[in-house]
Amino acid sequence: ISDYITRTETPVGNTTLTDKGNFTLEVDIEKTQQLTLHFQNLRGVVFAEPGHQHRVEFPTRDSLRQVNPDMVYDIELSVYSKDSMEMNLLAIDYNTRFDTFWKKNYQKFLYKGSVHVLDSFHDVMRKHYKYVTNPYFMPWMDFSIASLEDGTFHPDKKLANAYLIGKPIYYDNVE
Repeated sequence: ISDYITRTETPVGNTTLTDKGNFTLEVDIEKTQQLTLHFQNLRGVVFAEPGHQHRVEFPTRDSLRQVNPDMVYDIELSVYSKDSMEMNLLAIDYNTRFDTFWKKNYQKFLYKGSVHVLDSFHDVMRKHYKYVTNPYFMPWMDFSIASLEDGTFHPDKKLANAYLIGKPIYYDNVE
């Protein structure tokens, strides 16, 4: 995505499948970016990092749900890496932790009880990931939580001070 406000996609590469359904795609990038991979009417996202190789698998077509050939279906790609600090694996780990948090606390988001619960979760996640050296991850995590804070009872001034005023702008970070 070349512009996250308009959601404009700019192609960075194309490839073809082998007879066995495999593909190789090399992309020359200078910094971590989220790429959208399209295959037939399936669409999934993966984080590409300079100097890294990623093994990506599209899931088997769900013939019961993906029935309309004219519709594009968003799917979850499987991403494999040996590097635990690789952005895809960090995102999977964080999303798993967030899902557990959400299942336990979603009812608190119906009233002001969400402010302290979300702040505590954010503090716990920052401590848990304090040794992560991937420069894309921490802003990605922080802004994913900020989008939740924006939809809850967090004051706008607090959000502006925490995430915007005097802070760098992460133009290439999806969150």
